[in-house]
Amino acid sequence: MYIDAELARPAPRPIKYVPKENPTQIDPVWLCVAAIVAILVSGASDYLRSKPDEQAAMLAVFPFLLAPFVWRLVVLLRQRKLVREGIAVPALINMIPKKLWWPKDFLGFSGVIYDVQAKYEFEGKTYVADCLARDPTKWRGKYVTVVLDPKRPARAVIYQICSYQVD
Repeated sequence: MYIDAELARPAPRPIKYVPKENPTQIDPVWLCVAAIVAILVSGASDYLRSKPDEQAAMLAVFPFLLAPFVWRLVVLLRQRKLVREGIAVPALINMIPKKLWWPKDFLGFSGVIYDVQAKYEFEGKTYVADCLARDPTKWRGKYVTVVLDPKRPARAVIYQICSYQVD
């Protein structure tokens, strides 16, 4: 069974961002915050300069512009919290390759992404943690570490694939 020794530290553990396939080397939490602030500032300035009949349409579209960044921010903050305070358990990896809509080698992507599923047990119940990854084939059929919230065991992250590691 595979459990990282660094996760044996008592919670809360110090964590760090580990850039995986990120050319900017910047924590995506800060990128999401910057995008949200930029949309808020530009949206507010456009809203104040627009005609009253256009303002209703702007208010209707505005949440759709913010939603992807807010959702990604929530997911990243949840990952950070799980790695910092969660419980480590072993899990068995299974992967399902999925074709994406873009062609091979478009913008540096291969056109195939994996839906990585880690099956783990906690307090007698079986759960599955899902995430997407480019090419984690070295883990296929092997045990990895899943970090979970003991209050909500279905909320988990695969430690070897997530963006945060124990410092």
